Amino acid sequence: MLTSFSSNAITAKARAIYGHRLTNNNYTELLRLRSVSDVATYLKTSTSYSTYLKGINEMQIHRGQLENLLNRSRFEKYFSLCHYDFTKDKGFYRYVISNAEISVILRAIMSLNSGSPEELIITLPSFMQEYACFDFMELSKIKCFNDLLNVLEKTQYKNVLKRFSAPNGTINFSDCELALKTHYYKMIFSFIDKYYKGKTKKELYEIVLIEIELLNLSLIYRLKRHFKKPAEEIKLQLLPFYYKINKRVLETLLESQNKQHFIDNMRLRAYNSNMKNVDFNYIEDYTKRLKYIINRKLIRFSTNAPISFYALMSLIQIEIENTIIIIEGIRYQDSPSEIQKLLILE
Repeated sequence: MLTSFSSNAITAKARAIYGHRLTNNNYTELLRLRSVSDVATYLKTSTSYSTYLKGINEMQIHRGQLENLLNRSRFEKYFSLCHYDFTKDKGFYRYVISNAEISVILRAIMSLNSGSPEELIITLPSFMQEYACFDFMELSKIKCFNDLLNVLEKTQYKNVLKRFSAPNGTINFSDCELALKTHYYKMIFSFIDKYYKGKTKKELYEIVLIEIELLNLSLIYRLKRHFKKPAEEIKLQLLPFYYKINKRVLETLLESQNKQHFIDNMRLRAYNSNMKNVDFNYIEDYTKRLKYIINRKLIRFSTNAPISFYALMSLIQIEIENTIIIIEGIRYQDSPSEIQKLLILE
């Protein structure tokens, strides 16, 4: 358990970091830029990212390098908050590292399936190696699924993945992703059970379950609309956790005939109070916006350190995704108005 001092310190620090977020004005300025160098220069000179972009040559920075630095900034903020947690293994807060480890593993699986495992080393977040439970250099040398399992030999992830043999060389990415994410969320709940009780435990369960539910809702709609998957097949790809959307409501959503019917049911059954009078271009807009609204409310009003921490990490991730969307839009010469439609703004 955290002491009263460390808990208050984390909450105050989380709010202070949130206070330096990118504003709508910052996004408006970013949307006017027309090159990755311009974005790097603006972030370095006019935003709180200046701390994390110090020393870069913004005129020569590559898109991938800038995205890597943005992701690194999230970890720097994470470690600045963990400084106030005096538990030996950081307890609940280590979920951020586990999430990043899983992202790296999934990237490795994608590289194997694409037939270009040698390109993996370019995308590995080297700044994270010190904290990861497996060797990135060894990971960059893998040529097949068994090589990956060997790299993960002494980790919890090997047991999760070992049943997904790939005799023909093709790995079922969806099954691996579902297994890893299911393991990840079970781990978070085990941390919550171990370290918290009462109101804090209840609120942590709620915020994590809502996150899971929004992932499931987005996946259901995408698989129905874009891939025409039948309901029974979709069920097999969902994370096995329920909150506001119980099994009966899930069946209703699986039978929804169009986007509006899907969203109307979702609002009616679960999330209407948070999402009145909001227009959306894509279902991902809906779920990401809802996640943003819920976490923004939590970081402003919660007095519980782990709640403030979880909300902040989610909001920082949304901000980084917004910035990467702008970078990608500039790369493909999309119009500012088209890019803006994809952003989650205040």
